[in-house]
Amino acid sequence: AKPEVKPARPASAQPAAVPQPVPAPADKAKYDFVFQAVAYKSRESADKLRERMEGEGLRTRMTIEKDKRGRPKWFRVQVLVRGTDADAAEVKGLLANMGLKDATQISKKAVGRGR
Repeated sequence: AKPEVKPARPASAQPAAVPQPVPAPADKAKYDFVFQAVAYKSRESADKLRERMEGEGLRTRMTIEKDKRGRPKWFRVQVLVRGTDADAAEVKGLLANMGLKDATQISKKAVGRGR
């Protein structure tokens, strides 16, 4: 008995439909969040905390507030998060576990398409 040979797909057959992108539901919308964790008078203290945070996988930055004479007054440690509201809540919980219960969200901006 010869094996059955299946005919090739006819050329007129349509290819499978390509799925169209679906907009993210509101709970999956992405944002760029900024949390201020703490402000120190000492750069060394701010740098130590940033190292500890980055060791936990957080993205950080330090901003420096200067006095009227242009000298550093405060070294503010901030945490940057890109993600959903749930991601931001998770980071806020991580900061609390690190002893930074007073961390404050200072910014939330929607991420534009294509970013």
